[in-house]
Amino acid sequence: MDKDYSTHYIALRKAVEERAGREMKTPNDFVWLMKRLQSQLKQAPSLATLERFWGYAKTPYQPSRWTLNVLSAYVGSKDFEHFCHDGEKEVQSDFLDRQQLSADSLATGALLQLTWSPGRRCVIEHLGKGNFRVVEAVGAKLSQGDTFVCHSFIQGEPLYLSMLRHEGLQPMAYVAGKKEGVRFTEL
Repeated sequence: MDKDYSTHYIALRKAVEERAGREMKTPNDFVWLMKRLQSQLKQAPSLATLERFWGYAKTPYQPSRWTLNVLSAYVGSKDFEHFCHDGEKEVQSDFLDRQQLSADSLATGALLQLTWSPGRRCVIEHLGKGNFRVVEAVGAKLSQGDTFVCHSFIQGEPLYLSMLRHEGLQPMAYVAGKKEGVRFTEL
């Protein structure tokens, strides 16, 4: 590869992390990714190769075309060349392979913490049947006591709320984490 692909490598690492729903920071993250690739694509770069591609090596690393093609396939591209070309286009539809939580699986009274950029945090209580109440809100447009309906939470994706009752206004829709997504944690 004669061309400088360094910006494409960065974009590919980010796309893999977005698809995986987690950042690759620890050895356990790379083990998890290697197993995920093997499970989904029936092939995977070695643990050492993944760590080197993410910059966890003391020597310069030039990834093989095969490694780049496998990682590109994981994020939905035919191969690395298509990934580089398609990176300039915005994806309008895609399958989501991220941690999901259905409101149906939550007990009444269950608490979730939601966080999104920049520095927003809410604790919500499940009232049953996908209905929630804001218990605590920091830096968000939502307020304590607001109620809304939400049936699905997807890690790292925008969160869409319906029937939001906020400060005496008519019920409305609301989106949190529109650009970078929302993270959720069961409390």
